[in-house]
Amino acid sequence: MNGIANADLMAGVKAKIQETFVNLIPDDQWTIMVKGVIDEWTRDGTDCRGEKIHSPFKKLVEEALSKKFTETIKTVLDSNDFHVRYNQQTGIVVGQALEKCITENSGAILMQFVATIISSSMGQMNFQLQQTLQNAGIQVRY
Repeated sequence: MNGIANADLMAGVKAKIQETFVNLIPDDQWTIMVKGVIDEWTRDGTDCRGEKIHSPFKKLVEEALSKKFTETIKTVLDSNDFHVRYNQQTGIVVGQALEKCITENSGAILMQFVATIISSSMGQMNFQLQQTLQNAGIQVRY
């Protein structure tokens, strides 16, 4: 019982000292101090190598937005609209949103696919041609 009473007493004394101290600070000084704390909390900085360091406020906002964005994307992608299923009667069933995405972007998807194959083939052909010419003793300058 005595420990609880002492703790309550200490808390009361602490509160009274804090209140008295706060009352000693003029309003204009409080304004400057509060502005300084807010500026410190919202201002980006730089580390010893000169690289940008985000402010604590910006980090907090980015973490909250990242979490919300991740949850939203996960919810959307986990929905039936983005699933591919197999149905014994109809075969492969693509979700509506995924089907729309594929349909709208099929040209770009095909182009990227073909471009990758052609680029790889051209690089291989170039290498083989250089090897053949080198083996024949022919020098090629680029």
